[in-house]
Amino acid sequence: MTKKLVYREEVDDPIALPDLTDPEQTSRFLRSLPDVSDKCPSAQAQLIEAMGIRFHHLAGDLMVCSMPVEGNRQTLGVLHGGANAVLGETTGSLAANYAAPKDKHAVGSNIFVTHHRPAIAGRVYCVATLAQSGRTLATYFLKIFSEDGKLTASGTHTCAFVDD
Repeated sequence: MTKKLVYREEVDDPIALPDLTDPEQTSRFLRSLPDVSDKCPSAQAQLIEAMGIRFHHLAGDLMVCSMPVEGNRQTLGVLHGGANAVLGETTGSLAANYAAPKDKHAVGSNIFVTHHRPAIAGRVYCVATLAQSGRTLATYFLKIFSEDGKLTASGTHTCAFVDD
């Protein structure tokens, strides 16, 4: 049974990123993005639904997703590091599927996440920007922010393009 992972014709219009080193600008930008999850069938995947991940910008060069801290905490009451990795891989893999060559789809092959500060409440947002894409691989830079625009984690995610 073949399932369509993305609708490539549903790519959002390009948007300009603010200065992501400025927490106030970053917070304002992330909170202004609409929820476009209904445009993407991947929003109904089991893990994505279970973790409360929502999609805010859909494109192969820039993808933005968010996830609530509530329900994704570890025993110390902060966002679980593995939840950051799931959000990063979801965001990067979805972006790579939008960037995939015709008759191919993307599968995650590597993720690297560094945790900088704890997220305690609200939502965290992952911004995935395309670093490099070729015939067989795509790599994304990942930045994860708390609602107040502070960087909580960063990393990279690489996907392989495989035949549909």
